[in-house]
Amino acid sequence: MELAVDINIDANGIFYATLPLYIKDAVDPSHIHHGVSVKDKDKFRVQASTFEALDKVILASVHAYAQPKVTETPVILYIIESHVAFAEDENGHVCPNAGWPGARWNQDERFGNHHSSNLTQGYSLSVGARAMLKITHRYGSTERVEYRLYYKGDSHLGRDNPAQLLNSWGGFSLGRSPKEIPYSDEAALFFHSLMMGMAEMSRKIQDATFDQERLMQAIAQSRPGFALLPGAMPELEDVKSDG
Repeated sequence: MELAVDINIDANGIFYATLPLYIKDAVDPSHIHHGVSVKDKDKFRVQASTFEALDKVILASVHAYAQPKVTETPVILYIIESHVAFAEDENGHVCPNAGWPGARWNQDERFGNHHSSNLTQGYSLSVGARAMLKITHRYGSTERVEYRLYYKGDSHLGRDNPAQLLNSWGGFSLGRSPKEIPYSDEAALFFHSLMMGMAEMSRKIQDATFDQERLMQAIAQSRPGFALLPGAMPELEDVKSDG
């Protein structure tokens, strides 16, 4: 930071200078002269009894202003992302495509806006979250933000508090643009449960269908041998094979 300042002396032998208004909060209030009108509204006047004293006031003010103002806030960074192509009829029932009676493609961005001309590679749901400490550095009007893992005062070695529990999940990335909410124990436990559910559901699906032999066994049972959600496929019993 560079600042050019002219120091003057008035008829009473008081040294004074005008400084830019943006630095005012960093100046010792006892050296601010409030009784003098400054022509430039973006400036204010400081004064001291000697040149050396005023010089110190100005240097200290510039130094204080240039120091970053640091704030630390615990947050949760998360992603919840779906890539599913489906249609809906007038009653809100899910349909495989828009060719079904009264159905139209669901083009909601929440599900990836997929349809016949914007394909998705299979159907997927991504969930991930981490408890983070958001550290904000402010330099005047400039701001820089960094994130560090947050363990609520403890280390990464434990699993005793919700922040540690959430951050015990590994082997995934939040990508470049995760969303952010304030940290709370309830939020940390919520996302921990979501990720646990995703892991268990994925394991169920892969256990039942990973190789063709198990897949054929699941198909032969008329409905999958694993239940993702109660009533997730109620129409499956009504689907008859043409043999």
